[in-house]
Amino acid sequence: MDVTVNEITEFVEMRPVLSIVRPSSLYAVFTCPKKDGQYEDPVQCDKYYDCEDGIATEKLCPDGLVFDPLNRKINKCDQPFNVDCGDRTELQPPQPNKKCPRKNGFFPHPDNSICDVFYNCIDGESVEITCTTGLHFDEYSGICVWPDSANRQETSELVKSL
Repeated sequence: MDVTVNEITEFVEMRPVLSIVRPSSLYAVFTCPKKDGQYEDPVQCDKYYDCEDGIATEKLCPDGLVFDPLNRKINKCDQPFNVDCGDRTELQPPQPNKKCPRKNGFFPHPDNSICDVFYNCIDGESVEITCTTGLHFDEYSGICVWPDSANRQETSELVKSL
C-alpha cells in the first residue's frame, strides 16, 4: 500500500486524539495491493479505499463513524470507541445539528450536569436515552457506567461544591 501526499494546507484539531481534514488541497494517490478488498487510508480514520481489479475507489464512512480494517464484515464502518485508529488521526469535517455533533454516534447531553442522558444519532436524527438509575453515560465507551468511571459530574456533586 503506497500513498503519496502532495499537499496538506489546512486542518482543524478536534479532541486530543483526532483532527479534521478540510478537503481543500489534499491529493493522495493510493495504490491497491494485489488482493481485492477494502483498505484503510493511512492518515484519515474515516476514509478507505475499495480496491477491485487493481483500481482504487476512495470512500468515506458516514459522518461520525470510522473505518475498521480488522472487521471482516462487508460494512467496516463502526463507532470510534470500537476502533483503534492508531496514527490515522484525521476525520472528515463534522455535519452537526442541534443534538448531534456528528450525523452518527452516541453523544453526551450538552449540559455536563446531566450525566445520565445521552443521544443516539443515526443519520442526523437523535433519540434521547436515559441510563439506568445510578449510572452515567461514558462517551469514550458509548455505554452507561458507574459515575466514577464516566468522568462527568453529577448535578448533586455540583451543588455540593458551591
